[in-house]
Amino acid sequence: MQLGYADKMLGRLVARLKATGLYDHSLLVVTADEGLSFRAGEKRRPASAANLQDISYVPLFMKLPHQRHGRIVRRATRSADVLPTIAAALKVALPWPVEGQNQLAPSHPERFVSVAKDHGRRLVVPAAVLAGRREAALRRQVALFGSDEPVSELYAIGPDRALLGRPFEGGRRVTDLDPIDRSGALVQVSGRAEGRSVVVVAHGKVVAVDPIVGGRFWALVPGASLGRVYAIS
Repeated sequence: MQLGYADKMLGRLVARLKATGLYDHSLLVVTADEGLSFRAGEKRRPASAANLQDISYVPLFMKLPHQRHGRIVRRATRSADVLPTIAAALKVALPWPVEGQNQLAPSHPERFVSVAKDHGRRLVVPAAVLAGRREAALRRQVALFGSDEPVSELYAIGPDRALLGRPFEGGRRVTDLDPIDRSGALVQVSGRAEGRSVVVVAHGKVVAVDPIVGGRFWALVPGASLGRVYAIS
């Protein structure tokens, strides 16, 4: 699992820094290049007008040298702000002009959110408008995935998520599947089906559940548990 791998590597790095006595002197920055979108018919990572509220908000954590207490900065921060913020934290003068702002100091609020697309194209939305769409997106994500759920619950979303882990018989076999990449620890199973949800069944038990929206579905399945796919009404 990619997220789990990143978590483990970050944990190993922090543990190593502490073991060597370097942690207190270190500046740590943890961020991401884009968010993820789970919307039928939309790509997960490339930005579009339909998924911008999912893609454009990413985590940004900073641990300053000799920092003892944390705080939360709720104003909008751009990826371009990371470099000048690092320079300010380390008291380094950048020898070239930069687009971003030092987020450790008072800065001008961002009026617009700008996200680069393929070939240099950009999506630009007023920050206040996108913030409202983000609140609606968060409510949707909590309804789909739950909150503070165990990792296994990531494999079951939608109205039939309670079927996860249960024995399953019946249903209509789904054969209209997109090509499946089995190289990773997680497998993406998508395709076309009719009904309310699809379930992936391995060894007689449900290992993944996903709603059908607009005749399509996209399910995340543990690679070792990939089995047959069924549609239920």
